[in-house]
Amino acid sequence: MTPELEIMLKSHDYLREEVSNAINWQNRIFIAVATIIFVLLGLGLAEEKLLKLSVIIIPPAVTALTAFWLVEQSRMMRAGDYIQLLEDEINIRVGGACILWENWLRRAGTSWRDLNKIHHVSQYLGSVGVFYVISGFSIWNSITLSLLPLGVCAAYIAILVFLFVLIMLVIPHRPEGRNKFEEWKNKYWEERLRKDVS
Repeated sequence: MTPELEIMLKSHDYLREEVSNAINWQNRIFIAVATIIFVLLGLGLAEEKLLKLSVIIIPPAVTALTAFWLVEQSRMMRAGDYIQLLEDEINIRVGGACILWENWLRRAGTSWRDLNKIHHVSQYLGSVGVFYVISGFSIWNSITLSLLPLGVCAAYIAILVFLFVLIMLVIPHRPEGRNKFEEWKNKYWEERLRKDVS
């Protein structure tokens, strides 16, 4: 094995670990959001005085935790994008298709019944849909019960919509263009050599 291939394989392992860490954090955040929401709803249903407080706290809690979840999702997707390119490099060096996970995830032409598509739909419904519906219900109650000024409710709605758009942009797997990466890599290396010479 060449030193270059060994470095690529170590990088691949490191980035896979990065993806696993991001997934673990996403799961923790998901559990935290669910726990906070259900504790607040439970307290609110048990004690009428706490219902108003619960309704007020849910939207900012969902907003903050959705933002943290999005950071981890983005971290995972960035690492996966680079792993896909690294897999190509490794497979070229080895002379065969031996490491394919990220390329398999990003393959084109899959039907909606494909496991990847089902996984993405479940992410939208589970991590976004359920919490957004509950948060929307809380905002609606805040408006109808006059618990918060309309400006604050509008700000929550705007933030949730903004985060939703970001999530829709971040979650899908996109195949990274090999040619674009090669151009960047060559440009990077030329600049690096110029710096070493000067």
